[in-house]
Amino acid sequence: MIERLGDAHTALRACLFVASLGHFVYAGQILANPSLALDTGLLPWNITRCRYRLSPVRLLRLLARVDMPPRLLPVMLCTVLVGSVWLMAAAVFNANLIMPLTLLLLSCAYVRITLPYGANAADAMLACIVVAALFAESVPSPISEKAVLVFICAQVILAYSTAGLMKCSNWKWYNGSFVRELFSTESFGLSVVTRGFRRFPPLAPLAGTSIVVGETLFWTVLLVPLPFLLVALGVAFMFHWLVAAVMGLNTFVWSFLATYPAIIFCATAIHGSA
Repeated sequence: MIERLGDAHTALRACLFVASLGHFVYAGQILANPSLALDTGLLPWNITRCRYRLSPVRLLRLLARVDMPPRLLPVMLCTVLVGSVWLMAAAVFNANLIMPLTLLLLSCAYVRITLPYGANAADAMLACIVVAALFAESVPSPISEKAVLVFICAQVILAYSTAGLMKCSNWKWYNGSFVRELFSTESFGLSVVTRGFRRFPPLAPLAGTSIVVGETLFWTVLLVPLPFLLVALGVAFMFHWLVAAVMGLNTFVWSFLATYPAIIFCATAIHGSA
């Protein structure tokens, strides 16, 4: 598999296939449970809708003169589902990607603007992949595909590293306080996990320290020997799977998994030039 993903065209198509699955899950869960998109729901965290004076969202609304009509949100979510399936098929059958990427980008942009806070960081990562892939498809060449894969890889490395570095200076992650507090909340808590931390006190410090170290040093996956690369990425995937199972943040599984083909491509290139 590593050899196949060493090809830029194959790696980019793999990224888009998994990203389309992420968009499908993202839109499907809101349609299945609309309460997720409410102000008190699980999705609308104030990440992509920062209140800057020149915020893109504010500029869009200024141009439109009116707020985006929420009644069209189910229609646009269905459009996201259609675009996701279309993109999956195009990625598998090596078809042109411009139309499904454009449809997915526009419909997702509408959803992000309409939701109270624009969804979450997983949605932002998926948007980065779609925009970058649209550039590669609009300027088709091996160089553009490689540049987009490097961009996607840099984005995910930056996401992991900044998250880890922000936690490094706070000792509550190392002594397990933040982990215990997080899983005691109503939004992200799970009673069986909370009871496990109480029954086995060393688990919380171990979990907190592992998260900090894993996120801060994630960039080293580019340097590990290729036979161990899939193992390292498998551990990262299991982390996101556990987060999805315990905290309900299932879109993070697909958004970050969609970047792994780009990581494999870049790691292969690094080892090939060494």
